[in-house]
Order: sequence, then structure tokens, then C-alpha cells
Amino acid sequence: MSGLLGGGLLNFTSDRWQIEIVPELWPQYEVLLIEPDSTLYGANYNKPDKFYKIWSGCELRGAGFSYDGKTLCIGESSDLVIYSRKSC
Repeated sequence: MSGLLGGGLLNFTSDRWQIEIVPELWPQYEVLLIEPDSTLYGANYNKPDKFYKIWSGCELRGAGFSYDGKTLCIGESSDLVIYSRKSC
């Protein structure tokens, strides 16, 4: 559970995928999906930096992975975006 009054979701999965919530220009936010073994600022340190912008908007309420890492949810004030993946 996650919402305005508390709770939280995971920012990473067991196979090392992760998300970053980045403020662009207030009140705009972006959610970035970062590949395993990469970092958001990797280019600054000669490390991999593979990531994808998967959401951008003004009214982000929460974002994160489910505990099994197969589902990623992004909640806005009016919508809920859900990504899922198949088991390997």
C-alpha cells in the first residue's frame, strides 16, 4: 500500500531493476526505469547508464514495484498506471 498518508512501495527488484523519481521542473516529475547494473549518473563515473523515462506528469502520488518485482505501479491524482512482466 502507498498513498498520501503513508506506506510505500519498493524502488528496486530482486533482479536489480530500479526506478528513480526525478523532479523535472516543479511541479513536473518523471519516473525513470533503470536497467540492472546501471546507475542514473553512471556516465559521470565511467559506469553504465541505461535508463528509460516511463512516466512524466504533475500529480504523482507514488510509484514502485510489488514485492515479487513483477508489477510496477505509478499513481497519479486521477490515474493508476500498471506495468507487469512475465515470469522468466
